[in-house]
Amino acid sequence: MSVCLSAFYFNEVFSAVFQTGPEVDKEYLPTIFNDIEHEKLESVRFPQETVYKKLIDLKPHSAPGADNITPLFLKACATEVSLPLSLIFEKSMEEGRLPPIWKKMNITPIHKGGRQEIPENYRPINVSSIPCKVKESIIKDALLLHLTQNELLLSSQHGFVPGRSCTTNLLMYLNEVTTALDAGIPYDVILLDFRRAFDVVPFEHMLSHLEAHGVGVQLLAWMRNWTEQRKQRVVLNGHCSDWADVISSVVQGSVLGPILFIIFINSMDFAIKDPNTNIFKYADDSKIGRHIRNEADAKTLQSSLDEVCKWDEKSGMQLHPAKSVVLHFGYNNPRHEYTIAGEPVSNSGVAKDLGVLVNEQCTPRDHVNKVIKKGNQILGQLKRTIISRDPIVFPRIFKTYVRPILETAAPAWCPLAKGEIERLEKVQRRATKLIPTISSKPYEERYTLCNLPTLEERRARGDMIQTFKILNGFTNIQPSKLFKFTKDRHELNTRNSATNALVPERSRLDIRKSFFANRIVEQWNDLPPDVRNAESVNHFKNSFDDYMTTLNCI
Repeated sequence: MSVCLSAFYFNEVFSAVFQTGPEVDKEYLPTIFNDIEHEKLESVRFPQETVYKKLIDLKPHSAPGADNITPLFLKACATEVSLPLSLIFEKSMEEGRLPPIWKKMNITPIHKGGRQEIPENYRPINVSSIPCKVKESIIKDALLLHLTQNELLLSSQHGFVPGRSCTTNLLMYLNEVTTALDAGIPYDVILLDFRRAFDVVPFEHMLSHLEAHGVGVQLLAWMRNWTEQRKQRVVLNGHCSDWADVISSVVQGSVLGPILFIIFINSMDFAIKDPNTNIFKYADDSKIGRHIRNEADAKTLQSSLDEVCKWDEKSGMQLHPAKSVVLHFGYNNPRHEYTIAGEPVSNSGVAKDLGVLVNEQCTPRDHVNKVIKKGNQILGQLKRTIISRDPIVFPRIFKTYVRPILETAAPAWCPLAKGEIERLEKVQRRATKLIPTISSKPYEERYTLCNLPTLEERRARGDMIQTFKILNGFTNIQPSKLFKFTKDRHELNTRNSATNALVPERSRLDIRKSFFANRIVEQWNDLPPDVRNAESVNHFKNSFDDYMTTLNCI
């Protein structure tokens, strides 16, 4: 098959998912914005200084869009082009329209798994105009400021929100589960999967949600024009397909796409009427769960699932029953069978949630086994490909390619079993053993020479950083939802209550005793006040590292 024909087939597959969706049901759309309490975001300004800062921050070697204006040129000429671009951006916002070239995107197919000759096994990577991305970035900042200042984003959302992350999502979710299990109450969680979530969002629905979140007339008019007459083509080895119309999506590859999607999905929470059903979202990765004391509770959770399906239908979205998963936590769980549009939701006992394997025993065993296997595989590849291995370069390679796998979202799955800790440490032990000049030395001496703290020390450091963020409001999570304080347990003032010290819960099960909220208490309380009272996250990291260095020296 010729390259040109391949580009045509790729574009045909990628554009087939677009859909106009149903008409907007204004009665079903909740009013989140209140004119009395909040102030509308009518427009966005583009001062030259802001444009200049955005140009300076561009990645110089990123691919250009259909207009062939490279970020390298814009970055190098930031001083000269910032003023003309500022005037163009202002005029575009004033007139409520964009240059047609800004609405055209090139697509590069990236293989994501399976047979390489099947176009469906490729992920479309959209590349749009760099000047348009600069303007979108300024609008995104204004939108995010508007949403956060007016508290319009619901607390269930953890994706693309400042201070929130996969880790905070998993901590809040597992906190609910482990608390229920420690109280002897079963808990069911349904992990929802949307079909091509970012591609099928109808433009009209997206604009209606923007209006419901307080976006004013001028900015809304510009956003409407931004969605009109959009086109895309596949570029493959220099060959291009024909242009295809983009009639839905939040426009993947755009800077505005992520923030537009979390605004769109924000209203899904209102579809659930049961106050005891919890929802946790990371962009489109959503899950709902509740206590399951009896069959009636399971039917209530099924009703909440049906309400989400109804929201999907009215919003132009669709759940994927085959890829959605249910986890039944608790030994006396009735293990109710849940359905989506009449099809049963699968249950395998283990589910991958935001990159972390969670099993029905709520233990980190499966995830630890997975990251150890993957870490060793990559370490084996490095062993075969890296010829020169010295104590300076090789540890940097290890920290870049292997250690992130062993540490991602670690506060949510940190192991406490001695065997699991030792098996994780063996990956770094093996890495330092690959350096010929120090391979014969003891491990303690090897990781010191490589300036590599142990993985256990790294996880403890990550716990402390996450605790500092939550307690000091960097994550917008109420600390009382995770932690217990001395002042809450004792009526009388004591030395510990004066310092607002943390206390562990009186837990029954090991999974709750070892959970983040209880695991960090002793180490956090042992930190000196000047470390705990740091002014910023970076200040805390540096203060904590200095404190730990002092302890090791002693």
